[in-house]
Amino acid sequence: MNIETEDDKIENTNTQDDCNCCSPIVHNGVCHINVDNLSINYGKKKVLSNINFKLACGQMVAIGGQNGIGKTTLLKAIIGTTPYSGKITYLDRKGNEVSKPKIGYVPQVMDFDRLSPFSVLDMFACFLKGSPPWLYIGEKTKAIAKEKLEMVGAERLINRKIGSLSGGELQRVMLALALTPLPEILLLDEPVAGVDIAGKKQFYNIASSLREHMHMSIIMVTHELSIAKEYADKIIFISDNERVIVLDPHQLDEQKLYEGIEG
Repeated sequence: MNIETEDDKIENTNTQDDCNCCSPIVHNGVCHINVDNLSINYGKKKVLSNINFKLACGQMVAIGGQNGIGKTTLLKAIIGTTPYSGKITYLDRKGNEVSKPKIGYVPQVMDFDRLSPFSVLDMFACFLKGSPPWLYIGEKTKAIAKEKLEMVGAERLINRKIGSLSGGELQRVMLALALTPLPEILLLDEPVAGVDIAGKKQFYNIASSLREHMHMSIIMVTHELSIAKEYADKIIFISDNERVIVLDPHQLDEQKLYEGIEG
């Protein structure tokens, strides 16, 4: 899904900004994301403590760590749905702060009713128009759905029923929705959990292409750092003793990271 106000969804989908920052496709020109001393508490429970990292447009960071360590919570803080202390700053190419970047979000694999008559196009209609798809689906909505599905190699799925999709197909549809309208920052929350190896690599290749050709900043939560390191520019590993390790993907030794936690 894309974190966007209802009024802006269809109108901004195909708009190109005049900003010269990195890519003409990017709307407000977010060139840098700075996360400084970010901490999150749930009551007296400390979830994350003093998280720091920087990300430039066109870069992908993979975030790893054990279950329940706060990886998804970090994404929620970036989206703005979870309170935190510290600072998250978005800067344009001149160093000016951008207040409301467009953020796309792909959640973990969801389970749909396999008998539902709801189609992929119906999903786009509901998302773009906010009304039941059986009332009317206009040509503009169809064109947007086709364009975004083509971006992720899933245009053939436009009339397929949601319940008939494989895990990998469904996640590509969710990615297409997250690109509507085109975000400056893309958040992926274990997007290929439970998907087969071929589907994982296909998804990562698509995300990597978005990063490369559209200069999109991508933050991806994953348990599969051994695969993600082939695509990420940096690895952030959150341990259970409040240590955050930032690594070059070529330095990654996943077994030693987890052994360090268990030890």
